[in-house]
Amino acid sequence: MEAEIEALRREREEKIRQIAEKRKQVEELRKKRSERAAQAKSAQGSLASNVDSLVAEILGGGAASSRASPEAPLKELSEKSRSSPPGPGERSLSFQQEVSIASVDIEP
Repeated sequence: MEAEIEALRREREEKIRQIAEKRKQVEELRKKRSERAAQAKSAQGSLASNVDSLVAEILGGGAASSRASPEAPLKELSEKSRSSPPGPGERSLSFQQEVSIASVDIEP
C-alpha cells in the first residue's frame, strides 16, 4: 500500500512538472505572437511611409518631397487649361446622341 501511494505521489509530481512546462511554452508562444503582431504593424507602417516617400520622390523630384502631393499633376493641368485657350488638338468635344425605341403590337 505504501509503495502505491509513493508511486501516485511521483506520478502527481511528474504531472505538475509537465503542466508547469506547458504553461511556460504557452507564455513563450503568446510572447512570440505579440512580437510578430508588433513587427507586422511596424512593417505595415514603414511600408506605407516607403510608398509615400516613393510617390513624393516621383512627383517632386526628391528635393521637394515634403510638399509633393498626388494632386499636383491635376492642379498643374487645371492651371494650364485656364491660362491658355485650347489649341486645335486640345479642344474639348461634346458628343450627344438621342435614342428612341418604338414598340409595335401586331394582333392576328
